[in-house]
Amino acid sequence: MNEARRIILSELEGSLHYTFKDITLLNQALTHKSLRNENGTEGFEDNERMEFLGDAILSLIVSDYIFKTYPDSDEGVLTIIRSNIVGEIPLSSLARELNIGKYILLGRGEQSSGGADKNSILEDAMEAIMAAIYLDSSYQDTYRIIINILKERIDLEKDGGRFSGDYKGRLQTVVQGRIHQNPTYRLVEESGPDHDKVFEVEIMIGDKGYARGQGKSKKDAERVAAKALLDEIDAGGFSF
Repeated sequence: MNEARRIILSELEGSLHYTFKDITLLNQALTHKSLRNENGTEGFEDNERMEFLGDAILSLIVSDYIFKTYPDSDEGVLTIIRSNIVGEIPLSSLARELNIGKYILLGRGEQSSGGADKNSILEDAMEAIMAAIYLDSSYQDTYRIIINILKERIDLEKDGGRFSGDYKGRLQTVVQGRIHQNPTYRLVEESGPDHDKVFEVEIMIGDKGYARGQGKSKKDAERVAAKALLDEIDAGGFSF
């Protein structure tokens, strides 16, 4: 690794609030397989194995933190929080905030197709970075760094889930986790003129109807209904 690359990576160390003892670990975490594919295996270590490890580390640390921090939340709520912190969309969003795309090494083909801003590549890079920190330090240091980065997002998720807004995905996670079924959405009513329609849908779990929602499209109505049902679940006293 040349000096110019070391200087660039030192910027990212500042954003992460962690200084690597072995900076090559961070460089590997930011090396996409497309670079290795184009240049052969010699001299290149990509981040795929680190991504595997980082995914497990993130899941464990976030699970541990929210389990201890929110003792009154049940499994369904904890699952929602975790999935909306360590999933592709939230992790790629975090990567953009940290400007991770600037530091990723890509093959020419992937670079020309906008790979530095692809959700999947950014997610993989974030997971690999966390693995690099773990390999360079300790579990305790990694825990502190990850929670320092993610705490605000975790708190937002607990406080009404305002971070990602993926209410349908979160509802599906809860329902599957509790009763091993998938919620469906039934169109109840479609009203108004063609240019200004209003849709009303009802959530169905099995043959039973639950919350309803209205919106200017079926998708919006489904999202409103899913949020309404999640709010009921989060408030407690709700059973399927």
